[in-house]
Amino acid sequence: EMFCVDRKFKTNLGLFILFTLAVTTPVVAGTLIGGTFTIIANPEREVSPAIAYNSDREEYLVVWYNDRPGNDDIRARRLDKNGNKVGEPIYISAGPGHDRRYPDVSYNIQHNQYMVVWENQKSGGFHSIRARRVSGTGDLIDQNDIFIAGDDGNIMPLKPAIAYSFTSDRYMVVWSEIWHPTAAHTIYAQ
Repeated sequence: EMFCVDRKFKTNLGLFILFTLAVTTPVVAGTLIGGTFTIIANPEREVSPAIAYNSDREEYLVVWYNDRPGNDDIRARRLDKNGNKVGEPIYISAGPGHDRRYPDVSYNIQHNQYMVVWENQKSGGFHSIRARRVSGTGDLIDQNDIFIAGDDGNIMPLKPAIAYSFTSDRYMVVWSEIWHPTAAHTIYAQ
């Protein structure tokens, strides 16, 4: 189970709020292994974590977004089976003009890669669902976002989730969608 803890501190420059992304360690036979530890601690808001397990490397990939006005980025960090950090945090999708939110991640054991999906909002207001693949070693496979759905002024796809099927070697992405002008809510998959 993962959660976000916030702490306030004061310096001679003023009041700051530190958002810390933390995780409890894996559960084995109903008990926790170890205690709570920090994955990333920045003065930015690090929120909405998701996690997938890589059974080939016995590692986890934790994804989240940093909540900054007009420029939310999707980030990730690898952890070994004991929760130790592996390498530095990774930017999955970043840059100005987009708010990227609510990531999810799934691991593909056949190709030793992860697929990360998220909700994307361009500065013009159009929403879409985007994705990128990440190798098991933490390298970006895709240099550009993979478009899944949206970018139409009449629809607003939101909060995707992803799963991988070993038997068919395919991913499935689901999301909710609001259709304007009726404001009808629907669940879609691809």
